[in-house]
Amino acid sequence: MPTVIVRTHSFSSDALDPKVKHFSRMSFNWAELEVGDVDPEGWPILTDGRGHITEGVGYNVFIVTDGLIRTAGDRGVLQGVSRAMVFDLARELGIPIIEKDLQPYDVYTADEAFFTRTSPCVLPVTRVDRRPIGAGTLGPVARRLLVTWSEIVGVDIVAQAERYAPRE
Repeated sequence: MPTVIVRTHSFSSDALDPKVKHFSRMSFNWAELEVGDVDPEGWPILTDGRGHITEGVGYNVFIVTDGLIRTAGDRGVLQGVSRAMVFDLARELGIPIIEKDLQPYDVYTADEAFFTRTSPCVLPVTRVDRRPIGAGTLGPVARRLLVTWSEIVGVDIVAQAERYAPRE
């Protein structure tokens, strides 16, 4: 999945509680418009007013460096069910995971990156701002998470996503 770190900021958690799941956030609309100017295939990643990575439009952002999963702290992002599942799976698999402020540089230099969302649960990020992330494919940590998640729910999540994905 190609992505773009957009100039549009997430709303401050002082102004809008990120725990409320809704899509009426103007910043999301601006981010969607902005991403098309940089990479028409891209999905936006927003930052806060200090330049820290926050979230995407309906998905959380994770990076992996040297086997450690990092993601933004929950003070400025939606605390989604899929996000929580990644924390549970990582602990179960013995993969270290932390919440930490992330800069765009952290994403650019990550070994792998992925989004979490309702479907397809774990979505690999292949490039950010036209820069490849890792090998540009689903990385080994994200793959372990996705395989384990599929086993737990008894569904091949990737096959299901491919089957129901819109066709062009």
